[in-house]
Parts: sequence; C-alpha cells; structure tokens
Amino acid sequence: MYNKFIRTLDTQGVSIMLVISPFVTGFNNFTIKVLDNGESVYQISNISMEFKKSDASLGPIFAKLVAINDSAYSVYGS
Repeated sequence: MYNKFIRTLDTQGVSIMLVISPFVTGFNNFTIKVLDNGESVYQISNISMEFKKSDASLGPIFAKLVAINDSAYSVYGS
C-alpha cells in the first residue's frame, strides 16, 4: 500500500494543493494544483518547484512541472 502526502497551503494569496506519492524515500511524483475558492484554476502558463535542504548543505534544485491535465502539473523524480 502506498501513502500520499497531501497539503493545501496559501502563498501570496493563492491556494496550492501539493500531492506527493507514493511519499517514500527515493522517487516520487510531485503534483500541484492551483485552487481558487477550492476549485481548480485553469490557464496557468507554468509551474515550478524549488527543493532546498534545511541546513543549506546543498544548493537549490529547480524542477519545472508538466501539465497533466487542464488543472494539474506534475514532475517525477527523487
């Protein structure tokens, strides 16, 4: 059985839903939906993520997510 990490958060007045699955050490799928009043927002030009270690021992890693449908963007990696 696989677990999922699901978190909805607000940043700069925009709600974002982040889903990480299967939420294990190693490779995972990272999916982001941008929400407006709980509904998916369409017409987003691009979505990217920045990964940083909390102790700053490794520089940031940037990932550009790919549209998987009209309202969700995803990237697979470790």
